[in-house]
Amino acid sequence: TVVQFRTIDWMLEACTLRIRLPGHGQNNAPNFNTKTNRVEVHRINQSSILDIASLAVDSLPPAREKLASVQIDANDGLEWAYHFPCAMDTLHTFIITAADFQTDLDWWQDKRLEIPCALLLIQ
Repeated sequence: TVVQFRTIDWMLEACTLRIRLPGHGQNNAPNFNTKTNRVEVHRINQSSILDIASLAVDSLPPAREKLASVQIDANDGLEWAYHFPCAMDTLHTFIITAADFQTDLDWWQDKRLEIPCALLLIQ
């Protein structure tokens, strides 16, 4: 999953990238197909808006830094956050990938749910 955000608010220059996945038994819990699910979060070098029509794995810009390797527990779900500075009118691009071939996780983001699966940028 590739996500790109543009920060636009003046003087709100502290941002948080947050991943929220409900655990087993909660509304909208992801489909955990294996017991071991680990994802990696990387920041990508990208100074312009991505063209989603032509975006492919082999054409992704290089990762600038690995931010985390996150274990997702099927029972507890996941609440993960990364705080970073974000000047007004800047782009921030991240990629979330399976950490290994054992990871098998399906989820859907729906903001109308009480406890949504979500990938959020908070400014």
